[in-house]
Amino acid sequence: MTADDFRRLALALPEAVEGSHVGHADFRVKTKIFAGLNAEETLGNLKLEPGRQAALVALRPGVFTPHNGAWGRQGWTRIDLASAEPAEVREALWVSWRLVAPPKLAALHPEGGPRLRLASPAEIDLILDLDDDACGVYAGLDMDVLLSHDHPFVHAERARWLAGAAAGRLWLCEVDDAPAPVGFVACDHVDARPYLDQISVRRAHMQRGLGAHMLRHAQAWAQAAGELWLTTYADIPWNAPFYARHGFVRVPEAECGPELHAILESQRACLPAPGQRVAMRWTPGRGRRGAAPR
Repeated sequence: MTADDFRRLALALPEAVEGSHVGHADFRVKTKIFAGLNAEETLGNLKLEPGRQAALVALRPGVFTPHNGAWGRQGWTRIDLASAEPAEVREALWVSWRLVAPPKLAALHPEGGPRLRLASPAEIDLILDLDDDACGVYAGLDMDVLLSHDHPFVHAERARWLAGAAAGRLWLCEVDDAPAPVGFVACDHVDARPYLDQISVRRAHMQRGLGAHMLRHAQAWAQAAGELWLTTYADIPWNAPFYARHGFVRVPEAECGPELHAILESQRACLPAPGQRVAMRWTPGRGRRGAAPR
């Protein structure tokens, strides 16, 4: 593993953010540190229960090493990144995250639940396939999205998601019972404001709270900026009503910036039911409960 691999796994955990402590990168949930990197970024650090720590040290000597003194007795453990396997590090990060996360937040994310990881630009075909599959849900409403892959709207969407993956703003959702990611969430900045570009979930995995999980991740990503914007359909149950349950409110178009206006106009020109496209905005502190594609 590399430091970037460790960073991606840590930031994929719910509401995890990167910080810094005495010049070292650390990873926090609700201000509490659950992992970090040394100054050279060759070693990872995280917290384990003493029993799990002892077992990993015995099973993987040289890969997992307790810190010296009281820190080590409290479970803090070093990981030699060059020798570690991603699966064992991901599991250890989950444990560390759960040890410091607030109980209410931890209860929303049981061990073995959905996981988010940063996407790679090389996975763009998978991302497009996930979105194509998710959009099939609109067929039941006679709202098929009938755009060819060489349509300018589709080209623009692909370019945005490629840029998002390269910039660390697009995450894939993984679950234990599927061999490949089953959804994604893409974020961006529009009019210099955080913007939720897309949430998509494969139809076979809908109704399992995966969209809600990804929406909470997007809200955590945007929280420091104090707002998150999106565009959606006003009357489809899993669109605006769903987002309203999570604290989003509809915004009059007069309050939208020029870039958001352009997005709405592009969507109205290319997508079904153009009159239903609306803008919504969330600010921290508003109600948050449950998400679905587009």
